Amino acid sequence: MPWLNHRILGNSMNGHDPDTIYDDRADSGNNRIQRLCANTGYFYSKFGTFGSLPGQFDNPENVYYDRKYEQLLVVDTGNDRIQIFQWGMGSDASVLPDVPPLIGEISDQQFNSPVACVSGNHDTEHIVYGIDAGTGDSVVKIKLPTYEPGGSPLHTFEGFKAALLADDVEMALGFFTEIAALQYEPILEELRPDFEDIVNDMGGLILDEADGATRHYDLEKLNHGPIYLCPVHFNKNLDGHWKISFF
Repeated sequence: MPWLNHRILGNSMNGHDPDTIYDDRADSGNNRIQRLCANTGYFYSKFGTFGSLPGQFDNPENVYYDRKYEQLLVVDTGNDRIQIFQWGMGSDASVLPDVPPLIGEISDQQFNSPVACVSGNHDTEHIVYGIDAGTGDSVVKIKLPTYEPGGSPLHTFEGFKAALLADDVEMALGFFTEIAALQYEPILEELRPDFEDIVNDMGGLILDEADGATRHYDLEKLNHGPIYLCPVHFNKNLDGHWKISFF
């Protein structure tokens, strides 16, 4: 694309509908992040200016999209930090914000020109690995705090699993919508002796469909054999918390 004549060093693809897979790119020369359509190159939005304030950049070298936490990690190389933005996952780019809200930064690791990062997540742990060019491409491991249960479908489900392991049906039902809680209370009571085995058979959640205040996931059911996919649906309530509506 001739209009994109600056240096681009990093990109991160996310999205689920093949027609609207987003390609987030670090536009280093212009100190900003661009969001394009991965298939067509269509320009959706951009954000960022030069500077050291929150949300500003100095030669951002790379980006990484964390699908589990629905976050964009920007390696802000010139400012020796990684900034974390919350994109969310709408199925239609028109409903997404032009500028994702900044929710935090990693600036206390004595970075010296970080150039890349990835994140690895296991259950409720949120781990970011940063590659620091100024210290010989050393890899820095950072454990981030997890956010309020219900802040995303993944957090809700991890809370639900923790309640099952604690053998607490009442707590587990708190992660369901009111209607679903009434439906699943007798089911959970019946399954209570098997809670630990049920949780141990749960794999990862794979996003299948996202539309406004609903998310449909497929849960990997390991069962020590072939992996099966089981649907899990979430709804966002008026308080902004995600609740399980179907499991």
